[in-house]
Amino acid sequence: MDEVERLLRVARSNVAAAAADPSTDATARGMLEAANYLDFMVGDYRASGRVDFAMTQFASRELNRAVSGAGGTPLSC
Repeated sequence: MDEVERLLRVARSNVAAAAADPSTDATARGMLEAANYLDFMVGDYRASGRVDFAMTQFASRELNRAVSGAGGTPLSC
Protein backbone atom coordinates (compact mmCIF):
# COMPACT_ATOMS: atom_id res chain seq x y z
CA MET A 1 0.00 0.00 0.00
CA ASP A 2 2.95 2.31 0.60
CA GLU A 3 3.96 1.95 -3.05
CA VAL A 4 0.43 2.71 -4.22
CA GLU A 5 0.39 5.85 -2.10
CA ARG A 6 3.77 6.89 -3.48
CA LEU A 7 2.57 6.38 -7.05
CA LEU A 8 -0.56 8.43 -6.35
CA ARG A 9 1.59 11.30 -5.04
CA VAL A 10 3.80 11.19 -8.13
CA ALA A 11 0.77 11.05 -10.43
CA ARG A 12 -0.88 14.00 -8.68
CA SER A 13 2.27 16.03 -9.05
CA ASN A 14 2.54 15.28 -12.77
CA VAL A 15 -1.15 15.89 -13.41
CA ALA A 16 -1.05 19.16 -11.47
CA ALA A 17 1.53 20.41 -13.97
CA ALA A 18 -0.79 19.45 -16.85
CA ALA A 19 -3.68 21.27 -15.15
CA ALA A 20 -1.75 24.52 -15.53
CA ASP A 21 -1.98 24.17 -19.33
CA PRO A 22 -5.39 25.35 -20.62
CA SER A 23 -5.37 22.71 -23.39
CA THR A 24 -5.12 19.83 -20.90
CA ASP A 25 -6.85 21.34 -17.87
CA ALA A 26 -10.19 19.44 -18.12
CA THR A 27 -8.44 16.14 -18.72
CA ALA A 28 -6.06 16.74 -15.83
CA ARG A 29 -8.99 17.49 -13.52
CA GLY A 30 -10.55 14.13 -14.45
CA MET A 31 -7.33 12.34 -13.66
CA LEU A 32 -7.02 14.16 -10.33
CA GLU A 33 -10.56 13.08 -9.52
CA ALA A 34 -9.61 9.47 -10.32
CA ALA A 35 -6.57 9.82 -8.06
CA ASN A 36 -8.85 11.05 -5.27
CA TYR A 37 -11.04 7.95 -5.60
CA LEU A 38 -8.00 5.67 -5.61
CA ASP A 39 -6.50 7.47 -2.63
CA PHE A 40 -9.75 6.99 -0.71
CA MET A 41 -9.72 3.29 -1.58
CA VAL A 42 -6.14 2.92 -0.31
CA GLY A 43 -7.01 4.64 2.96
CA ASP A 44 -10.13 2.54 3.34
CA TYR A 45 -8.12 -0.63 2.71
CA ARG A 46 -5.55 0.40 5.32
CA ALA A 47 -8.32 0.97 7.87
CA SER A 48 -10.48 -2.06 7.16
CA GLY A 49 -8.40 -4.53 5.17
CA ARG A 50 -11.15 -4.58 2.55
CA VAL A 51 -11.59 -2.98 -0.85
CA ASP A 52 -14.88 -1.32 -1.77
CA PHE A 53 -14.99 -2.22 -5.44
CA ALA A 54 -18.00 0.05 -5.94
CA MET A 55 -15.52 2.95 -5.86
CA THR A 56 -13.51 1.51 -8.74
CA GLN A 57 -16.29 2.33 -11.19
CA PHE A 58 -15.91 6.04 -10.44
CA ALA A 59 -12.11 6.01 -10.72
CA SER A 60 -12.35 3.98 -13.93
CA ARG A 61 -14.89 6.40 -15.41
CA GLU A 62 -12.61 9.38 -14.78
CA LEU A 63 -9.54 7.62 -16.15
CA ASN A 64 -11.44 6.55 -19.28
CA ARG A 65 -12.67 10.10 -19.82
CA ALA A 66 -9.14 11.45 -19.48
CA VAL A 67 -7.67 8.90 -21.89
CA SER A 68 -10.39 9.53 -24.49
CA GLY A 69 -9.83 13.27 -24.32
CA ALA A 70 -13.32 14.07 -23.05
CA GLY A 71 -13.25 17.70 -22.09
CA GLY A 72 -9.87 18.39 -23.65
CA THR A 73 -6.72 17.05 -25.18
CA PRO A 74 -5.89 13.47 -24.08
CA LEU A 75 -2.93 13.11 -21.76
CA SER A 76 -0.27 10.58 -22.62
CA CYS A 77 0.05 8.63 -19.36
